[in-house]
Amino acid sequence: MIKGIKACFFDIDAIKLRKIEAEFKKSWMINKRKLSASEAFCSASFQVFLPNMNYKDHHKNFMKVFFNSSLAKYERLNFKLIDTINDEDFVFPNTDKGFIIAGFHYGSYHLISSYLIKNNKKFIVAVNETVAVKKNIIDESNKGLQEYKKAHPSIDIEEIQYLSVQDELFVFKAKELLNEGFILLMFVDGNSGLDGIMKFESKNRVELSFMGQVVKVKYGLPSLSYAFNVPILPVISTRIRKNKMKITSFDLIHPDRSMSREDFSKSSIINIYKILEKVVKANPLEWDGWLYIHRWLDITNLKATENQSNTNKKLKKLKFNSKKYAFFSLGENNFLLDKNTHLSYEIDADITDVIFSKNVTKCNRTIIQNCIEKNILI
Repeated sequence: MIKGIKACFFDIDAIKLRKIEAEFKKSWMINKRKLSASEAFCSASFQVFLPNMNYKDHHKNFMKVFFNSSLAKYERLNFKLIDTINDEDFVFPNTDKGFIIAGFHYGSYHLISSYLIKNNKKFIVAVNETVAVKKNIIDESNKGLQEYKKAHPSIDIEEIQYLSVQDELFVFKAKELLNEGFILLMFVDGNSGLDGIMKFESKNRVELSFMGQVVKVKYGLPSLSYAFNVPILPVISTRIRKNKMKITSFDLIHPDRSMSREDFSKSSIINIYKILEKVVKANPLEWDGWLYIHRWLDITNLKATENQSNTNKKLKKLKFNSKKYAFFSLGENNFLLDKNTHLSYEIDADITDVIFSKNVTKCNRTIIQNCIEKNILI
């Protein structure tokens, strides 16, 4: 078992579990430097959204989030898990028409599509272009579907269909499928849209309060609901204990024609994120969003912390201030990220050497003094 990782969320045979862990460990060791930026910004997000989390636990909890993401990939390909789903709190809308499921990258979220297959529902998954072009993912998912159909011949779904939100015809294709009675599964917290992975200057954003901070999110999903006059069904899929998954639906959101399209869309997305906020507060490490929520964060509201006084500390006792800063690399360049402000600074080789030195007394004294003044060393 990987240190710090609790993996027995469901019944995986020991061989499969060891394989998942081995693949995870291998991926981490190979990509550790490349993933340092992800860990740094995840740590910074923990700092501002979950201030009660001890900063010393940030690495361990980042690893848990990262590993849970690996488990989610396993769940996508293992259709045997369908029969572990507790659906006592799930209700399909009483309609033959299409509707939109607002899912989240929380818990066992890939099992939402598996659950739709179990119930023989026609559906299509809206994905980012980076997923849509990965033929191996699509082929592996459909291979699992065919295996499941052998044991359940009443299932007449031929394949899992994916539709890229960056496809210039996405809106027209989505409308046509919804008119045919398909369910459109969209993961609202991916914050993608016709202009791709969300950038802070992207259009169609709304400010909302999330986990005590102000974030800016896209509201394209409810805008589609309003334009096509189809309801939204918010859905959460949760790992509740060993051998048990739970899928929960929430109140159906119907397009409100007494409101403008923009007002309805903004109001709806705020309510949808309240659902996500509630479950994230209950079990924060089940949410993949810690790996990218910094892209939505309005950093103008963040405040720097006061520097810690260390003028009287002996040189040999100085250490890197990992509570305030996170170190990361991009290519050949190194950076420090201020966790409290989310501002990053490129650093040279001399400062990097001081940060990782086991004996700073051997480093350049001018560089050391500079690091002390900036609270990089404490």
